[in-house]
Parts: sequence; C-alpha cells; structure tokens
Amino acid sequence: MLKRNILLLVVFFITGIMTVFAQSVSDTQELERLISQLESIRENARNVVDIQELEKLISQFGSVREGARNDIEWRRQWIACLEETERFFDTFYKTQSVPYSLFYSTDIKQGAINYQNETIALSFETNLRANETWLLPVHRVVQVIYNSLLATEKRRDWGLDRWPWTSVTLLNPFGGRRNNNFTIIAELVNDHSKVIGRQTFQANCSWGWSNNNGRPDIQANNNIKNNVTFSVKVDDITDNLTIRIASINGVDAATAVRNGVLQIVAMTGEEYNADNSWEFSFNAIHGLNRGAELTNLTIPEIVWGEQVTSIGQYAYNYLGLEAAGYSQRVSLIIPDSVTYINEAFTDYVTDITIGANVSIARGAFGSSNFGRFPQFYEENGRRSGIYTRTGNSVLNYAWTYRPR
Repeated sequence: MLKRNILLLVVFFITGIMTVFAQSVSDTQELERLISQLESIRENARNVVDIQELEKLISQFGSVREGARNDIEWRRQWIACLEETERFFDTFYKTQSVPYSLFYSTDIKQGAINYQNETIALSFETNLRANETWLLPVHRVVQVIYNSLLATEKRRDWGLDRWPWTSVTLLNPFGGRRNNNFTIIAELVNDHSKVIGRQTFQANCSWGWSNNNGRPDIQANNNIKNNVTFSVKVDDITDNLTIRIASINGVDAATAVRNGVLQIVAMTGEEYNADNSWEFSFNAIHGLNRGAELTNLTIPEIVWGEQVTSIGQYAYNYLGLEAAGYSQRVSLIIPDSVTYINEAFTDYVTDITIGANVSIARGAFGSSNFGRFPQFYEENGRRSGIYTRTGNSVLNYAWTYRPR
C-alpha cells in the first residue's frame, strides 16, 4: 500500500510539473517547489520508481520550448522528450504491475438437486477488477504529454501525429495489451472444517492503450465475473458453510496475497449486489445496471473498493430517473467524496444533498428553469447541505438551502 501511494504521489507531481511547463516554462519557482516535493518523497521511496530518471524526464520536458531556437531544434527536443518518456514507461511496465482484486459474495445459492447421486449444486459469484486508481494517474501523465505535443500545432509537420501509436523508439510501450491470467481454486468448508466442495475457475484480465479518435486512452476489461458452482453431497451440508479461496496460480492464497499477486475481498450478498448494480469506472458513476424506476437515489461513496469522485455525463439515462416523470419528487444524495458532476441529470431532481466545493457542469441538472441548481449552489458559496426546489409551476420554481 505504501509503495502504491508513493507512486501515485510521484505521478501526480509529474502531471503538475508538465502542466506548468505546457503553459509557462518561465515559472522556475514552481519547478523548484515541485522538485523539492519530489525530493521529500525520495527518502521514503524503496524500489518504487527511479526518482532521478523522473527528474531527468521532467527537466527535458520543461526545457522543450524554452531552449528551442527554431523548429528543427524544437523538434529535436520533443523527440528527446518522447524517447525518454517511452524508455521510462517501458521500464515502469516491467517493474510495476496493475494491482487486481477478486471480490466474491459470501451468499451461497442453491441450484439443482441430483436425486440419484444425492448431491446438490451450490454456487457463489466472483468479480475480478483491475485497480483503476493505479491506472488513472498513468493515463493522466500520458494525456498531459499528448496535449502539450498537440498544442505545438507541429505534430504533422514533425511526423509525430501518430504518437504514441507510432513510437519514436523500438520499445513501443503504448502498443498491445498486457494480460493477467489467474487460475483460482475455491473450496467449500462445513462446520466440521471438512472440505465438501472444490472448484477451479479462470479469471483473466487485460489492459492497454486504445485510440480514441487519435487520443490515447487507457482501458481495462474489468468486471470479469464468474459463477462458481460446487457439487456437494447432501449429507455433508451443515448449518454454516464457508467459502475459502485456497490457491491462486498454484500458490497458497494467503502467500499470493502477501506477495501482491491478487487481493481477495469477501463481501456479503447485499454488499456485492449493491456494488454490482452500478456502472462504474475510473472513479466515476455512469449509471445503474438495473433499470428500476427511482424516486430516491443515494450515490455510494465506495464501489468495488474505490472511491467515487465524479458522476459521468448522461448518467441519468441509466438511473431510471427519466421514467419518474415531472409529477414526482426525485431525491438525490451525493456523498462528500464527489468533487465533480457532469451533465448527468435532468429536471426531475428536486431534493439534493451535496457536499461542499463540488464543481458542477452548467447543464448537470437540466437546461430548463427546473435545472438552475448549479447557479444557486455557486451563489450559495458551494456550501454543503440540503437543497430543495420549491414552487408549483415553471414560473415560480426556486431553490432553498438548509445545512445538514
């Protein structure tokens, strides 16, 4: 956990430095401040990343435009920067791996009975996910470099308009997908500590860079789900049965977890079903998997072990709110972890519980007179509290506020 947190901090500082120089390379005080922060991390970093290599990459990126006397020199410096970027990420991918977690429901479901063999099918659900909190800062760093290269308006002239898909080195760190395959053995144990069922199943994930209209986007094929079924002798069943993950890729599960191969998370059936109901990726809620009509909606703070920090565009289309109708009052509770709301909802939302200092897109709650909440929230100092729409017609709708 410490290694991952340090890595995230380092990458975010890189992003900050690159952003500074993409806008104004003359701000040397900002560079010195951020380098100082990197230096403070160096003392705690143990085989996480090579800080000197990062600083070298940052230094090259920062001087790209400042030292450019002409387009030829400018292009040379950009080539050098991209070469160093590719070398860094090639090494990074070889020494770091995406953390994965296997979530499983402790709710055991009964299936078919085989009367001839006197056995019964018992099953449970699993979901394998890559840790997108790890992937997100990697994505942001590459996006910053790509955006800065785009801002030069010289990509095509320089023959760099296909970067990162066409590498400037032979390393090609942004091509192809990286696979992680897990062979997992699960056991079912009764009250007498007897293993009454054993099943092997595969959970395979991959991640890589995709071309989104020319832009590099990182993607993981998350939510690799399995329904694991045991065939159990009826006489072996006791009042309480326990699911146990016995091994991962031939290694004892406890050892594999300690070695960081795969994290295992047991969840109650209610917890598993709740997380499974959300469309969720890269810390953003994009909707609900179920198509229920809702008059009350509570956005969770955590989904699949990762914090919810934003609500994505058009999420309401998948929340059932469009079916609620104007005559109903739709209550929405947003956790304090959310810092940004895109154009997610329409005019149906009438009661909003929200935290402080949330950035809200102009059309986040509709474009009509109903949807003036973002303006009222802004004028109210972005204060945490409960906001309620009053009035009974379009002409006299207004928002009120009360603290929580």
